[in-house]
This record gives sequence, structure tokens and C-alpha cells, in this order.
Amino acid sequence: MKTFSVWYRFNGRRRRYTIPGRFPAVDLAEARETARHVLARVRSGDDPQGAKVGARQALTFEDLAHRFVQGREPNLASSTATEYRRMIACYVHGSPLAGTRAPDIRRAEVKHFLEGVARRAPVMGNRVYQLVRAVCRWSVREELLPSNPCEALLRPRRERSRDRVLKDEEIAALWKAVDGEPPEVPAESRPVAAVVKTLLLLGQRSSETIEMRRSDLDLAARVWTIPGQFRKGGRTHVIPLSSSALTMIGNLSAKVDRVFEGVSALNAERDWWARVREKTISLGAQHFTKHDLRRTCATGCARLGASDFIVSKILGHATQPGVQVTQVYNRYSHLNEMASALNAWAAHVQTITACENRTADILPLRRA
Repeated sequence: MKTFSVWYRFNGRRRRYTIPGRFPAVDLAEARETARHVLARVRSGDDPQGAKVGARQALTFEDLAHRFVQGREPNLASSTATEYRRMIACYVHGSPLAGTRAPDIRRAEVKHFLEGVARRAPVMGNRVYQLVRAVCRWSVREELLPSNPCEALLRPRRERSRDRVLKDEEIAALWKAVDGEPPEVPAESRPVAAVVKTLLLLGQRSSETIEMRRSDLDLAARVWTIPGQFRKGGRTHVIPLSSSALTMIGNLSAKVDRVFEGVSALNAERDWWARVREKTISLGAQHFTKHDLRRTCATGCARLGASDFIVSKILGHATQPGVQVTQVYNRYSHLNEMASALNAWAAHVQTITACENRTADILPLRRA
């Protein structure tokens, strides 16, 4: 059913007034009468859209970004909406672009903002560029922006696939870094250490791991079912829990459903991840990201004999053509092989970290 609109010019700008109601609830005669009143107000110097225009002009870019996520959330995967909010909190909030009013947003300002993000984090600069571009396109469609300042704007950096895998000595350094709390601190007060270790041992995405819920765990069957709403692509994924991961989860407080209560994905870089990484680097590691832990787990499983197919199953990647139907109807396929691979990897990590701890306990002997 169609709606009626009146186009008019006010202060040199072409604007549209949408007549409330739809045909046939509002017929043509009624629409024409409303249009005559609207044009009469324009001739008398009154802008019929003045209040709405003023409200739109008061919006900042950060307001537009939040409205975009809220408006698009019903059609987004939960993990995507969470990632958008994280980028807004970590990169948009507090930037000069965040407080710029909608009518004043210019391409040069957007480009300068994205370049600043890309200098610190090249890949994330491209992700923020995708978010900013989506926000601007949506805002134009919703008539919150007069034009798209991202038009013809290229992403700030070329991307190369990362192949960073932590060496055994770097894994030992990471373990030592997250185990650095005083021994009198109870395990349930150290969820950050458990998150980092779980990322390395199970190889799942950080956003999915951080949101782990006890209601998704079957400790008797030793499996974790990640609901599609928390996953990229929206597909449910079942992952076996290695003995080491099972022990860590069991040591954390069970008072709330979220296993890693107190650890947030929104401000991870600022709140806890940067601290873990810098402490690990101070112990001899090179720069690494949370996603590098996922790659390290996958590479470790393959190095210990897991096939490419099983590694792909562990990572939760879409399977090859011809087996997709089986995957949809059999979520528990190949769990035994996946469990064997993850247990072998966990045992390898335990050996590395145990050797490191024994080395640290050796005291040099003095000559008599």
C-alpha cells in the first residue's frame, strides 16, 4: 500500500514531507488537502519538517553508529552485533569523528579517522572501514545523512593472510604470563587466565569462547555446543572438551551461567588482552593476536597427526561440497577424532609448560 509525500524547497534545500497514513486509509482527496496545508506553511516561512530536521542534525556519528546496530540487530548474528559494538566502543568512541554532527561529516574527516585506526591495527582498520561504510549507507537510506561521505572511499590497507603461529617457547611464556597471579588468589577470580588458555587449547573464536555458557556445556559427555546465534555464519558447532579445558572450567565459579563472568569481548584490547600480550612479550614472545592462538591450536593438531578434515571440523569451518547435508543432520559426527586431536594438543601444551616450570625451579650450583 502506497504512502503520500509532498516535496518542497526550504532555504534552498529540497525536502520531503511524508503524509501520515497509507492508502486506502488516507484517500487521494485527503492527501491533497494535507499537501495544500503543508505548502501553505512553507509559503508563510514555516518548515513542516523543521523539528525532524533539527533532531537529525543534532545526531553525532557515534549516535548514528549505535542507531545502525540497533536498527539492524534483528537481521544480524549475535556475534556480529557484539563485534560492531566492540568496534564502536574501542575505536569510534572518544575519536574526533564520534562527536561530529551528521550534516558536518566529510569524506576527509572519515579518511583521517580510518587512517589513524589502520596505523595502529592495519586489519582492524579495514574492519572499522566496513562498519563506517555500512553506517553511512544505512543513514542515507534512513534520511539521517544528506549524502554518503564514504562514497568512493577505499579501505585503508591491503590485507595479507596471517600465518603467525606461536612457537613452543612462546606458548610456555604465555602460560607463565597468565599464571602470574599470586597463588593465594582463588581460581574463580582468574577468568582471564582461563579464557586465554581455553582459546589456545580449543581453537575457537575469541567472541564465542568469551560468551561460553554453562547451559551449553555437557560435562558428562565432555562437549560444548556453541549456539548459532553466537557464531559467525550462524551455524551451531559442537566441540569436544579436552581434559585440560574441562579441569579449568570446573575450577571456575558456577554461580552464574557465563563461564568467564567478568571478561568482556567489547573492550578486550583495553581491559585485559593488551596486558596479557605485553606481559607475554616481556617474557620473550613476539607480537601476536587472539586469532593467532586459534591458528596455533589448528597447526598444533595437524602437526600431531590430525587430518585437514578433522582440523577443519575443530575450527567449525563449512565442510566441503557433498557432505553439507550430513553436517546439518549430524552435529556429533567425527567427535571422537576431534577429541583425540584436541587431547593430543592439550597434552603437548602441558608438556611444554611443565618443562618450563621445572626449568624455572632449577637453581645454579656454586663452585666449592
